[in-house]
Amino acid sequence: MTLALLFEREYEALAASMARQTDAETGEDIASEAFARLARRGNPDPSLLWKIANDIKVDTWRREYSRPDPTGAFALDTDRSEFRTGYAPSFPTEDVILFRADFDRAFRLLPTQCQQTFALTTLRGLTDAEASRILGMPKSTVTWRNALARELLKGSLT
Repeated sequence: MTLALLFEREYEALAASMARQTDAETGEDIASEAFARLARRGNPDPSLLWKIANDIKVDTWRREYSRPDPTGAFALDTDRSEFRTGYAPSFPTEDVILFRADFDRAFRLLPTQCQQTFALTTLRGLTDAEASRILGMPKSTVTWRNALARELLKGSLT
């Protein structure tokens, strides 16, 4: 598949998906940057395109939420509940670290097909229809595999 054909097939869906997770302008910027990075690699692979876009989105969020507050209004007052909501702590707590380790272990035990669909939809934020296009399978199969993955993860994590 050529990069031009991939652009024609995937750009609008990628930009729309990123826009749902950020905003319209940022979504288009992320999609454009993802295609530029993919072009530099010389490998027009659709799954790699979506991974690159997701990485750019995460980097954008990190830059946005890690900027220091120039007014100092939130410094040292982290015990107040209104300052704790909305953002994950900079350093994960022991419970979070343990949960991530348990989740990683449980995720690796999932069947490969369930890992693929769960990663695209739940972890990367794509819809079932978008994931079905990328994986080349019916939307109902993606939905079924996600339900199976959730059940298996729930059983492993309880």
